[in-house]
Amino acid sequence: MTVLRLAPVLVAATLLGACGAATAGGKLPPPASVSARIAPPPVFRAPPAGDPVLGQSAAAVSKLLGSPRLDLREGAGRKLQFRGAGCIVDIYFYAPRAQSEPVATHIDARGQDGRDADRGYCIGAMAKP
Repeated sequence: MTVLRLAPVLVAATLLGACGAATAGGKLPPPASVSARIAPPPVFRAPPAGDPVLGQSAAAVSKLLGSPRLDLREGAGRKLQFRGAGCIVDIYFYAPRAQSEPVATHIDARGQDGRDADRGYCIGAMAKP
């Protein structure tokens, strides 16, 4: 009895699927060509004088700020996320040259509410004495 109730639904779904797949002339369009691209790492610039994080290795940053809440790797990049003192800080690491150790190249800081925060304040508040 259940099969009889489902039969009209299955027939309708099959017909609609066949209609959607055909184009003018009754042929399916060729598959789209997709090429995977990995973004190149950002150009390394010397860190501003007195910045305790930019240009530092992940180990040095973790020593300064403690254990990261997140440690994500994608391609040649790495992101460490730290949380504390009312801030969330994301630090991005890339190797400045081939075969060299990745260093911090970019920092994002935001408050717990998601709004931008002063990165100097956040890092200073999180830094281990």
